Amino acid sequence: MTKPSTANGGYRGAPFKDVVVTAVTATTSVSPDIESTWKGLLAGESGIHVLEDEFVTKWDLPVKIGGHLKDPVDNHMGRLDMRRMSYVQRMAKLLSGHLWESAGSPEVDPDRFTVVVGTGLGGAERIVESYDLMNEGGPRKVSPLAVQMIMPNGAAAVVGLQLGARAG
Repeated sequence: MTKPSTANGGYRGAPFKDVVVTAVTATTSVSPDIESTWKGLLAGESGIHVLEDEFVTKWDLPVKIGGHLKDPVDNHMGRLDMRRMSYVQRMAKLLSGHLWESAGSPEVDPDRFTVVVGTGLGGAERIVESYDLMNEGGPRKVSPLAVQMIMPNGAAAVVGLQLGARAG
């Protein structure tokens, strides 16, 4: 794509003048990787279409368009990952692996290495599932991992453990 740069895009007063972006990654409804996504967007492709999923009719959602990932995250996860992680954690694990690889899997001091993943809520689907399980069968039906699947920093924790980061 492009070479790493410390340029701040013309923004005055950029607080991180020495930050270098060494890799980027994405999986989208246009393409499973960032290069193909960018080419597709430049070619005018859209990953948005009419949704025919069961949940759209089940809840009579007013919005019936959206996009599905071309390469679903769960296709890359094992049985244990599916049980122990929320969707946002599984996505963070997969994409951070791609990102780390495209950055050249650099050797870093784990005590100076931290991970930050921006997410508004964390595993929101697990909140609903845990609530339903609690109502149906009591506390024993709720996964003991529910809190870590719901917490907003759960995605960063998964990535940090995967990459050996200890500074955060």
